[in-house]
Amino acid sequence: MTDAKAAAQWRSPSDLWLDHVSLRSDDIEWLAPARTLTLWSVKTPNGLLASRPDLVFLDIRGRSGTSLSAADGCTSLRYLQVNQVRGMAHLSVVPTLTSLEMLSLYGLPKITGLPSFTPLRRLQRAEIGSM
Repeated sequence: MTDAKAAAQWRSPSDLWLDHVSLRSDDIEWLAPARTLTLWSVKTPNGLLASRPDLVFLDIRGRSGTSLSAADGCTSLRYLQVNQVRGMAHLSVVPTLTSLEMLSLYGLPKITGLPSFTPLRRLQRAEIGSM
């Protein structure tokens, strides 16, 4: 995989797109300005994104992970999109993301049930398809 910093595509000063890279814990410094983050088939160490208190938008696409551990602890997230993560087997992290206002889940064929969204008191919209 390519060096994440070298492959980073900044779409604005706070909007970052990463494609087919592996993040490391020492990447946290240059990730600091990102408030919106799109990860296309990106490997992320547990806890890395949780250390980003300003992260409000997370889009996870096309990888083979079995869980949403990358989003675990991201308490400021207002928008979460998970798309085409074929190995995703459970969404147990979702109810812990209590700042979510928008949730989009699509193309997750191994998901057979959804967790309770009751803790998501701010949730205004959920899009769910092709499960």
